[in-house]
Amino acid sequence: MNTVTDYGGIKAEHLFSSKSDEKQNNNEDIKNEEKHIIMKRTFIISLLVAMALSVQAQRKITIEGTVTNVEEGTIMVLLRNDGLVGKAIATDTIQNGKFHFKVEAEKEFEDLSIMGRSPKFPSMSRQLYATPGCHIYIQGNDYKIFTWKVNSDIEEQQDYDSYFSVTREDYD
Repeated sequence: MNTVTDYGGIKAEHLFSSKSDEKQNNNEDIKNEEKHIIMKRTFIISLLVAMALSVQAQRKITIEGTVTNVEEGTIMVLLRNDGLVGKAIATDTIQNGKFHFKVEAEKEFEDLSIMGRSPKFPSMSRQLYATPGCHIYIQGNDYKIFTWKVNSDIEEQQDYDSYFSVTREDYD
């Protein structure tokens, strides 16, 4: 109920409400506050999940290879090197002249290599250097894996390949 009171030419409107109106307003305020809290929590949880996925994606090493004159169905093996010993960490089958690896980085700098499982491949591997989040592209022609070209932003890989480019003819 609204009433107007005149205070010497100044009119003031007074609001009168019943207790049930006040309770209803309080309940609505509480519901709005609860909705606000739920929205905040949902936003924070979504943000944390997105950050976690982003960090996880940055820890992956991606290797994509394209080869010619290598038999379809040949199995390629990715190894993590520890000194002179390599441990197989992933395999893929050449399909349509392509193979692909996506592995979790264990260290900030990874010493890796790839090999082909076929009697046509020499018992050699192709050296790869990687860091978390890197993307490596490999192009090869025939089974001489040691001569396959590696395109990478990793400085150590570029240094290794620049040295190797001088001796590549010896392996052809």
